[in-house]
Amino acid sequence: MFSQKSLYQKLDLAGQWEFKSRDSSKFMSAKVPGVNHLDLLNNAVIEDPFFRNNEKKIQWIGKKDWVYRRKFTVDASLLESDSVNLNCDGLDTFAHIYINGYHLAYSDNMHRRYSFNIKNHLIEGENSIKIIFDSHVEKALELYNSSQYEIPAQPNDIPFLAELKDYKISPYVRKAGYHFGWDWGPRFMTSGIWRDIYIESWNTAKLNELHLVQKEISKRKASINAKLEILVEKEKEISAEIYVNDELIQTTLLTIAKNNTDYQIPFEINSPKLWWPNGMGEQHLYSIKIILKNEDQILSEKTERIGIREIRLVTKPDEFGESFYFEVNGHPFFAKGANYIPSDNFLTRVDKARYLQTIAEAKKSNFNMLRVWGGGIYESDLFYDLCDEYGILVWQDFMFACSMYPDNNVFIENIKKEAIDNVKRIRNHASLALWCGNNEVEEAWRHWGWSKKYNKKNWIAYQKIFHKVLADVVEENNPEVRYWPSSPHSNSLDEDPRDITRGDLHYWAYRGPRLPINEFKKKKNIPRFISETGFQSFPEFESVKKFSLPEDWELFSPVMIQHQKSNEGNSIIPDYMVRHFKAPKDFEAFIYQAQLMQEKSMRIAHEAYLRAKPYCMGTLYWQINDCWPVASWATIDYYGKWKAQQYTMKELFKPIVVSINNEGDDFTVHAISDKMKPTKGKLVSKIFKIDGTLIWENEQYVKLKSNESKLVVNTSIKKILHGISEKEVYLRSYFVEKDKIVANNHYLFVSEKDFRLLKPQIKLKAEKAEKGYKLTFKTNTFSRKVFLSIVGIEGFFHTNYFDLSPDRDEIIFFETSQNIKDIEVKINTYSLVDSFL
Repeated sequence: MFSQKSLYQKLDLAGQWEFKSRDSSKFMSAKVPGVNHLDLLNNAVIEDPFFRNNEKKIQWIGKKDWVYRRKFTVDASLLESDSVNLNCDGLDTFAHIYINGYHLAYSDNMHRRYSFNIKNHLIEGENSIKIIFDSHVEKALELYNSSQYEIPAQPNDIPFLAELKDYKISPYVRKAGYHFGWDWGPRFMTSGIWRDIYIESWNTAKLNELHLVQKEISKRKASINAKLEILVEKEKEISAEIYVNDELIQTTLLTIAKNNTDYQIPFEINSPKLWWPNGMGEQHLYSIKIILKNEDQILSEKTERIGIREIRLVTKPDEFGESFYFEVNGHPFFAKGANYIPSDNFLTRVDKARYLQTIAEAKKSNFNMLRVWGGGIYESDLFYDLCDEYGILVWQDFMFACSMYPDNNVFIENIKKEAIDNVKRIRNHASLALWCGNNEVEEAWRHWGWSKKYNKKNWIAYQKIFHKVLADVVEENNPEVRYWPSSPHSNSLDEDPRDITRGDLHYWAYRGPRLPINEFKKKKNIPRFISETGFQSFPEFESVKKFSLPEDWELFSPVMIQHQKSNEGNSIIPDYMVRHFKAPKDFEAFIYQAQLMQEKSMRIAHEAYLRAKPYCMGTLYWQINDCWPVASWATIDYYGKWKAQQYTMKELFKPIVVSINNEGDDFTVHAISDKMKPTKGKLVSKIFKIDGTLIWENEQYVKLKSNESKLVVNTSIKKILHGISEKEVYLRSYFVEKDKIVANNHYLFVSEKDFRLLKPQIKLKAEKAEKGYKLTFKTNTFSRKVFLSIVGIEGFFHTNYFDLSPDRDEIIFFETSQNIKDIEVKINTYSLVDSFL
């Protein structure tokens, strides 16, 4: 209950349930919210699904029907209410719902919220609820066989089960696409009550939905229109109280009627504080609460948090083609971030701590945007709350990815309701920047051979779903946020989605043709906005140990293949490594070099995108996280360990960046500002021999405009070296602002395999500091990509995989809550030379 005077009641049905497979006589304990795989694991029926090859052993789970049940007590006051509903916020997926033995309803969409009137099916005292989940395999086969033509599906929908043959069943099921397998994820066909389930009762009226539309924003005031969706049981005059940050600012009388659900109340916030993305300002949030009252009795209430801001996607013709950039509160900005997938195959394991860790690390890495990718889920309310708080904008895909979808009235109506549910749930969040119809479906039709291979009815269905149904849902329920029909897309079905002069682009040219990584920086490959690009690597060796045994530590062992879902990944990684690095001496060295290969390719790409601003105004690389331990494009592995690329992204997404590039004999140094206001400083560039001997220096004072990339140094390396080998020198450039180095970069003029690395003598001094330790490193020779680790200690190195120069000490902070005896001895340093000598 909200208060003693409230007529609203809520009976939470979460907690302990019982479950079994339908063909079993034995019930076991279950936890709700939850999924059957975790319940089976907790009852010791199966082993850890992520360990070694266990994925293959438990595919039988998806073939069975599953039964969940529990009892609950209802008191007389609840039954006396005007309305009593069972609310199911997430049922995965084909579910028959029974109350006291009565078949109440059937649901078939994991992404929807369902509400059922159950007042006439309850009794005072003990009641029962039972939910039977049909087998995903059997139901999907039934839907597949009923289709009049073949629907192309995402290529990674590869079943392990003989009865599925080579059928791709995923397009027919409104279930998280990645549950069917992806090129970074396993195939686990979960069932269960995966989000909240509860009974609510109310009298007279219920405030069902609240949409807060910001109409006008100025320094003086923010004009807001509160759009109320009210469910009515009795026609009556009631009051609506509006609270801003718990202060009552307005009371409005409403005459509610059963034939009307929509009401509007305008109100104002004086002298509003604006909400800004991370790096641009503060994240001011306002709590808006509306209470419906009948005299002194509370009928219903709803609270939303909003940020006062205006976000626009700007697509307008220019001299190159058409712009694609985001603007907040009138300020264009470079979008910096990554794609986000669900953080676990078993969604209820993604708890508050896991969400907090992910979003906090995005902020720590200087991100201002995440793309919620269309093959996962519409994320939890907590996810969006944290994005609001940390200033992380959200590019929100609808849940469609790499597949075409059925065109029948039942399916279309189902996805329309799914879209309405989630648009209404998410639309008030300050962080919401864009609604996107799908991931790579237009791209697949045009460039994956689908248009030639499959029935043209697929394309008709595509246009209906993504250019009509979803577009209309956004227009009707959240018109203030831009709808973009697909990613990648060029703002017109008449244009190629791979057009780099307009729209957003996914760049994957190293796959298939395996082009050199320097292709990333060529002008012909730099888009207006990059919404996917990446390079694979393995998680660090300590993470590999958690899902494997020593006999598995070989690239093509059955276990390593099982934890590499890209059919070309284990050939691409070593193929590129041999081009840039000397042969690794063992499997641990291979994993370390693989991370450096990922980091190197993405540094080249992202420095090129940053140098190209304002032509290019955003990069959301693929991907920040993993859903299980695997070789993938993720930059933070499943266990939360940062890979080399994540540390590099943190540096490249700083407000000031120094970018170095060379073409032939010439090299350039750019100073790049992401600040909202002009800035100035000193750009220093130095070339050293590997022992730290200085052979060239250049200092220039630089003024940078907001969002500017400025070429500062452009010179010939050969003229500088005067016969010294490029294999024996490195360049360090850094930007000094107010006597502080704010950006730093190292550069080799040859590949790492050709560079003359010597075995370094690295010395470490550790001092206790706030929240951990201050570590000071010295070296006698240039040390490439020093990797720090400390086994058995929980903590975080603020910098890692760094270059260590003899000319200066490197100070790094290790954040930990533990007191560590002999920390200098326990910290391990591993540099590139250690991987082959």
